[in-house]
Amino acid sequence: MPYTQTDLAYIAGILDADGFIGLVRGSRRKNGRYYYQPKIRVGQEEMNAIELCEKTFGGCISEIKPTLKVFRHRNRIDWQLTGGPLVKKALELLLPYLRIKYPQAVNTLTYIELRLKVPYSKLGKKEDGLYEWHKFFVHGGKIPNAI
Repeated sequence: MPYTQTDLAYIAGILDADGFIGLVRGSRRKNGRYYYQPKIRVGQEEMNAIELCEKTFGGCISEIKPTLKVFRHRNRIDWQLTGGPLVKKALELLLPYLRIKYPQAVNTLTYIELRLKVPYSKLGKKEDGLYEWHKFFVHGGKIPNAI
């Protein structure tokens, strides 16, 4: 779908308010190491903004039903975009419009760039260049030279 600058600014506002930009730790591989996947996610109760995100960048939409039967808990609709190339393209387009999630977007883009330079056989080891990212995303902190 063709998008306008207004669409990008609107989606950036949605992300700033109700979104997540970052890395999600996946399960252990057979070699015992974890892997990290870049992800953008938005969760809302209404479908309109979620559909705009999906039509603009692709990804998938899912409905999350509340686990507790409480009157104030409602169904939530999530949009997710995962994988380095897709997340990279979306963040590069949205970066000028992001305000609150700007640091997370810069960190995620930097991780994607670093990850493209690291051979698969070196992933998960201290010398892979991504060890500091693990500490940042798991324990919190600031990545040197990222923001």
